[in-house]
Amino acid sequence: MLTNYVYKLRLNKTQNLKMSNWVNMLRSHYNWCLNDRITQYSQQFIQGNYCDVKTQSEACPLTSCVSKNGATGEP
Repeated sequence: MLTNYVYKLRLNKTQNLKMSNWVNMLRSHYNWCLNDRITQYSQQFIQGNYCDVKTQSEACPLTSCVSKNGATGEP
């Protein structure tokens, strides 16, 4: 027999504000990591100077993955 429990938080104003700040911080961190992963993935196949599509100019990547599979998420 399987039993499920559902809990509901009843927060006061200060707790609600703190929880919303944490959620916003976690969302920002996730988006930053996702952007970093996408950038590293796109730079994995590019060597040397490349054309940046947004600015229409040549750019040189300052960082690169140490591991060849680092940008793909595989260890």
